[in-house]
Amino acid sequence: MSTAVQNDCFTAWQSQFCELAELTRTRLDIKTDRFGIYSPRGGAQWGFEELSDTVLRQHFHGRRTIGLGSISPDDECLWIAIDADNHNTDTATNINLNYALVLRERLQALRFRAIIEDSDGKGSIHTWVFFNRPILAKTAHRFAKWLVRDFKSHGLEKIESFPKSPSVKNTEKGCGNYLRVFGRHHKRPHWSRFYGENDWLTQEDSVQLLLSLSGDDPALIPTFPEQPEPPSKPQKYMAAGSTSDRDEALARDALGCLHPDCGYDDWVKIGQALHSSSDNLLDLWIEWSAGSKDFDADECRSKWTTFHRGNGGVGLGTLFYMAESNGWIRPQRKYVRVGEPTEVTRNEDGEIDVITEEIPANAVELVLDEKCVNDQVITVLAQSGDLYDHNGQLAVIQYLEGDDNETHAAIHVLCLPGIRELISERCRFYVWSTDKETQEEVPSWQRIPRWVYEGVLVRGVWTGI
Repeated sequence: MSTAVQNDCFTAWQSQFCELAELTRTRLDIKTDRFGIYSPRGGAQWGFEELSDTVLRQHFHGRRTIGLGSISPDDECLWIAIDADNHNTDTATNINLNYALVLRERLQALRFRAIIEDSDGKGSIHTWVFFNRPILAKTAHRFAKWLVRDFKSHGLEKIESFPKSPSVKNTEKGCGNYLRVFGRHHKRPHWSRFYGENDWLTQEDSVQLLLSLSGDDPALIPTFPEQPEPPSKPQKYMAAGSTSDRDEALARDALGCLHPDCGYDDWVKIGQALHSSSDNLLDLWIEWSAGSKDFDADECRSKWTTFHRGNGGVGLGTLFYMAESNGWIRPQRKYVRVGEPTEVTRNEDGEIDVITEEIPANAVELVLDEKCVNDQVITVLAQSGDLYDHNGQLAVIQYLEGDDNETHAAIHVLCLPGIRELISERCRFYVWSTDKETQEEVPSWQRIPRWVYEGVLVRGVWTGI
């Protein structure tokens, strides 16, 4: 790039650094308590000073480079951004821009005004959308994830969407992530430019485009992903045993954050996750898969028959993790005593809000009667079917290889450390307490008391084992 162009770049941004700082303050600056600091050597980290007008002016004057936090301490956002940073080859660079144009067209169809930024002069593309008022971080996160749901099918290996998480309230520092602000690059004399109708704008036109943005109404965000209609009354589900209505409701809710055109491997993994819960969820997999442009119900049924229990460790937890990575918020879980009403309730958007269920079957209530506690422990241990009563002592069967290279079964009587480990793995201990905020009775989970495993060791009577 010639010196003349470099000077023009420098002047275009510097000459209006005050206006750009004001725009950033009013349209983007949702997190004011700190900001990201970029080093000329390439490193970046959170700073510990407030984001002042002086800092913003220094950034647009080219004297420092900063990043903006995407979520406020109150879990609100003023913008979303997509970072396509695949630029190992010229082809990858072109793919970045092509996908950004797809995103811009997708956003324009929703009446959002998106801007595409050449952020480093080497092919890294940022696509920005500003809002005219704060919105919940959860909504912004899900919107951004929804926008890039098909990035792999457009040839991109990876992509980042901001905000990267739906909340910062439960993080250790309450910071979340930051993204470098348009302006001067921290390692090279490159100034941001924006894409026009068919080509990159000059630096002066890029600055004017940026200053013309007033932010879009977040009410334009569609209802995504499609949610099932809220039930007329709270959904009930069966107690633990075979597949429960609760698991199906959770799976259906989680699938709302996943697109069936997510790629073949992920499509199969989702099917395996549903199959791990019940054969009855085939219809749910077909229903969800119907949203794919390549949908084939017969292929779903055929693939389903190849799944088996275990599926290499894939279960509903896998599905929930994939959905959470795309913005799904796992519902709050409330426990009630055995025999009390259980339900799945939804919010006004049809999303599962709270799951009320019986205390887990492996939960042991710590009451004053020690024998009662030990009875509960034995009931839990007896469910596994791999423990035995050997002359009044708790034992397991071990399979050992002998000198003849044959495998032999041997009885192994458990001593105190073995019993403690066994109970710790298979039981959870709790006492009922009152939640200070809701005044509801909730289980308070406890560590295993020593007297429990000592009492089990000398018990001698193993009902059900």
